[in-house]
Amino acid sequence: AYTVWKTDSDSATQNLALSLGNAFIMVCVICAMTFVIVLLYKFKCMKLLIGYMMVSSATLLGVLGGSMFEVAIQIYQLPIDTLSFFFGLYNFAVVGVMAVFWNKGIPTYVTQGYLIATSVILAWQLAHFDTWTTWTLLVMLALYDLCAVLTPCGPLRALVNLMSEEDSPEMPGLLYEAELPPEAQRPGVPSQPRTRSDLEPPTLSPTATPANNVVADPVDDDRSSGGTADAAGLEEDAADTLVDDPTVEIPLALARVYNLPIVGVSDYTTPVSSDAPLLAGDLPETPTVPQLKSLVMVRLPRQGGRIERIGRGKTYLERDRF
Repeated sequence: AYTVWKTDSDSATQNLALSLGNAFIMVCVICAMTFVIVLLYKFKCMKLLIGYMMVSSATLLGVLGGSMFEVAIQIYQLPIDTLSFFFGLYNFAVVGVMAVFWNKGIPTYVTQGYLIATSVILAWQLAHFDTWTTWTLLVMLALYDLCAVLTPCGPLRALVNLMSEEDSPEMPGLLYEAELPPEAQRPGVPSQPRTRSDLEPPTLSPTATPANNVVADPVDDDRSSGGTADAAGLEEDAADTLVDDPTVEIPLALARVYNLPIVGVSDYTTPVSSDAPLLAGDLPETPTVPQLKSLVMVRLPRQGGRIERIGRGKTYLERDRF
């Protein structure tokens, strides 16, 4: 049904030419539809675009999926009546459209399963071509994908650039989104927490260990013992900090974006009791650009973490940080 010319000739050259013509026509249609989608997205015609995609997804799941299920019923001799077949097919299509485009209250694996099923049904439908058309279409689709993604005028590249803009509207159903399981580790993060024995003895700065001079002073034994205890306590706290709460010095803007708890300013002389930064002894509600560029000490999560989008809006939530 998708081919214009039949490649049933005895001449290989003629079959190749006809199959190239069939593949070229199909690729041109795909390219034109992709440009239409890009234009609709660019001019914010979201109701029309999402409506078209919902209808096409329902048609693909219902009509093409029903054709594939009918073949499976005939092959495996599955006992099913007509009413149950159409009722199940209707529910399959409706739930699939809701999982892909509504996505509220539906588990992620259901949405991912429907996206995979959509790809499988479409691939099965395109596998009904003859051998010549199948191979030429495969090669031309691969070349089209390279041009559409890598070239400056490619429609897929333009669509990705539009979707990555700051005020870009949400476009469900175009991408397969995968997420890491909670127990997954980020690259470079040890699978087991570090122990104190794995760490080297911490080197304390001279300003942080005034008790060293007291230990060397033989005049007052009490002060010496107290200073030794204070130094041991500081070393203990420093080791605990290295194990439990790794810190790093980053600009204030990054700390606010990722909602990292700030423990002090860059010189680490003014401790902060809350998670909000303290600059020049004051707590600004709206930091200025120089304040956002200033360095602060933040506490990093030990096991990494990720930031997820909540729903369809611009709100993000941090998960599995500790």
